[in-house]
Amino acid sequence: MFTAFCAYAAHSKSMKTGYKHIDLISTHLAEGEAYRPELTRDPIEEARRRRYPNGNVINEEQAAGLEVARAVMGNDFGTEKERDFAYGHIAEELVNTAYLLFGQTEEVMRRRQHLPILAEDSSDFRETRSGILYHVRSGLGQAAERGHTLTLMHQRGLETSKLKTTLGRQLGNLAIAIECIQLTNAPHGMSEFDIQKIVRFYGVDLMRRSRARHQDIGVDPSVAQLSRPTTPAAIEWSKQAPTTNEAYEALQQAQRDFGLAG
Repeated sequence: MFTAFCAYAAHSKSMKTGYKHIDLISTHLAEGEAYRPELTRDPIEEARRRRYPNGNVINEEQAAGLEVARAVMGNDFGTEKERDFAYGHIAEELVNTAYLLFGQTEEVMRRRQHLPILAEDSSDFRETRSGILYHVRSGLGQAAERGHTLTLMHQRGLETSKLKTTLGRQLGNLAIAIECIQLTNAPHGMSEFDIQKIVRFYGVDLMRRSRARHQDIGVDPSVAQLSRPTTPAAIEWSKQAPTTNEAYEALQQAQRDFGLAG
């Protein structure tokens, strides 16, 4: 796909500054159904849940799901098919979670997300695959820490709206960066403007796909669903993953290491 875009854009020698932002629309997940955590049959777990304010379970799943996403993104997949499947699913779940965290509130005047900067003509810069992977992996580690902090603050009855907005914007930015990993190592024959125009297109397409995923799994996919193998998004991942099993096994291992049981 990137090769086709290169052929389309290579003729342009524009020195215009490239796109740097994109916006989540205010009705991003208006058509799907929200995911709700499963009820528990364990009386001990039920009593634990009752000790905390409403919404605690989804916060716990979200923090664990970010740990799972970080672990999956730590894999160097051997085939493009496996890599695209895993990266694509995580990007969709992250961008939907971004909207759930900050995009629904009327207080947010603009749902702006930063595009990854893959090219700057003024400094002759072109982003590398290893560079953006480092950014994504370290960013997911930081996001997981924020997810755990959000859980603790909510449990203690503290105000969390600012942290939700910060975390949500970060997840949206990371989602677009993941989507654009395949665009790295762009040729110097393409201008900054042309490269960033493709980045913007990929961001728009990611948001379109993530809005439509509820048609496949019954609910809007979200990063919280990566925390348990029994959630709609995790079940769909297991059913649809390539038969060479790299992405399938990566999720299974990450859930064993960082997911939630029961």
